[in-house]
Amino acid sequence: MRTFIVVIAATAVAVTSSSVHVPSVDDFDKALHEHRKSRNADDAEPLSKSGRDVRQAALAKSAVVIAEHNANPHRSFTMKWNAMSDLTDAEYLDLLHTSPDEVHPPSHHRVQPADSFRRRMLASDNSADTIDWSTKDGGKYVTPVKNQGSCGSCWAFTGAAVVESMAAIQSNTQAVPLSVEQILSCSRSLLHVQSAYPNRMVSSARGCGGGMTFLAYQYLDQLAPHGLTCEPELPYRMKLIADSYDTARCNDALNVSAAWDTGSSSFLSIQNDENAIVAALQDGPVSVSIDASGAGFRHYGGGIYDAADCKTDGIFVDRTSPFVLYRRYCPSSQNVDFCVDFPHPSILWTECCIYKQISPPGYPSH
Repeated sequence: MRTFIVVIAATAVAVTSSSVHVPSVDDFDKALHEHRKSRNADDAEPLSKSGRDVRQAALAKSAVVIAEHNANPHRSFTMKWNAMSDLTDAEYLDLLHTSPDEVHPPSHHRVQPADSFRRRMLASDNSADTIDWSTKDGGKYVTPVKNQGSCGSCWAFTGAAVVESMAAIQSNTQAVPLSVEQILSCSRSLLHVQSAYPNRMVSSARGCGGGMTFLAYQYLDQLAPHGLTCEPELPYRMKLIADSYDTARCNDALNVSAAWDTGSSSFLSIQNDENAIVAALQDGPVSVSIDASGAGFRHYGGGIYDAADCKTDGIFVDRTSPFVLYRRYCPSSQNVDFCVDFPHPSILWTECCIYKQISPPGYPSH
């Protein structure tokens, strides 16, 4: 498989807040309400906001960023307004809690996957041009996109989403929503755990305070009841601080809907390699970690997100999401021959986007 790197000299476009429409804070809040977008779960405390003047300044800055980007005809994706548009940069970055405790820059050698996985990698060039778990067999293997609110829980949402899909695929049944709250509340004893990623990142499960997705699988493997209950039994609370309710529920005998067999269930951490991604997607959705701090991801509207504003090569990440689809060939006008689609784990951003640059993902296998 070939990957083309296209260098384009962008035309400078001067855009200022005086030359673009900037909505008022009231109009912005009205639009959020009309589109049923929120940063909070229905039963959560309202997210604290900066003063009206600070919010208005943030809206003006977002207006310039979006207009300047969309005015450039060489861009492969568009930006648009969303529920993050009235946040200051500091407030937005504070929501991205998915990050490791520490990382070690990987060596130049490539990590070799297991033999069975390597065989699938070698055969991936002969795989179908499209894999789409969100529509396969009527879409029964993927549950709807969910809203994480202001809790830094994308790592747990992603972990649960992939387990939902893998359980449904292996049993050929309809995927059912599993309890994200169980992962958040019951995995807190996992502190400073070293991953099998090439950069040997170390991470801790801190509930709404963040974590890396591999910790969700570590929880299932290491701690009882070795499986996830259904969402209605332990619903998502977006609780920023653990309380006695959490501890009591974790100590209860939960009715496990998707079991993790400690003798055969496992997960793999694979390298940043297109063949590896395609091979992994033959089995089911894959969880990925990405750098979401740039304006491109924050304001993504549609098209092929080329990740040009990523600061790193996967050593530092702050957002996770499940992969559900790939296309071997993208639209010819985009000048790339490999792209993948994945839904955001939150409706705070758009529900689906196309991404090209991937950091090392991991996925459970059985």
